[in-house]
Amino acid sequence: ALFARFNTLFEKSTQHYTDSTRSLLRCTGRYMVVYLLICAGMAVLFLRTPTSFLPEEDQGVFMTTAQLPSGATMVNTTKVLQQVTDYYLTKEKDNVQSVFTVGGFGFSGQGQNNGLAFISLKPWSERVGEENSVTAIIQRAMIALSSINKA
Repeated sequence: ALFARFNTLFEKSTQHYTDSTRSLLRCTGRYMVVYLLICAGMAVLFLRTPTSFLPEEDQGVFMTTAQLPSGATMVNTTKVLQQVTDYYLTKEKDNVQSVFTVGGFGFSGQGQNNGLAFISLKPWSERVGEENSVTAIIQRAMIALSSINKA
């Protein structure tokens, strides 16, 4: 009795699926238009959606990472981090409030050859102009700090 009910239910499901598929195939034009409208709607939403979750804005803080060659000592990493600190506190002194460095740790993991610098900027009221924005400061720093030997 159990198998008979299962077989009956299975046959009804199969028949329903077959009938639904035949119905869809008879109206392919209509469903193709609906499909194209859905695709067009998705394209419009894709083009209108911002490219990032957070807008690019000046939050007054950013990080700089230093990675020396494998096998570099903590002494070498500390020297490089000191050069990074010196750059920000001299060349960018009008924009930078403080620099905090951490040796032995970086985005690529822990190791004597890794280092991070956290740069805190002065308030926006003291950094007027596009040339004093965080983006401009980072661009200048990338150019200047890329010349540090062995980093």
